[in-house]
Amino acid sequence: MNQSSRSSIAAIVEWQRPIYRDPTTLRPEQVCPHCKRKTTEYRFMIDGHIIVTHHCPEHRDVIPMRSVIFRDDYTGFVS
Repeated sequence: MNQSSRSSIAAIVEWQRPIYRDPTTLRPEQVCPHCKRKTTEYRFMIDGHIIVTHHCPEHRDVIPMRSVIFRDDYTGFVS
């Protein structure tokens, strides 16, 4: 095996290696269970009770899930 083949194989192996993420830097967010975008939280006071709702720009009112994996893009889709 020549030198150029070895370096190209090493580059492929390096590209395939997963990116290490330090667990102490991962922060879970409230995300939409359908598209994994961050939700906007709204709080209301009704008859002395606090009501909390979450809104996804694409799927409207959702019950969020906590996840360290989320989409950071915004499609601009609001209807």
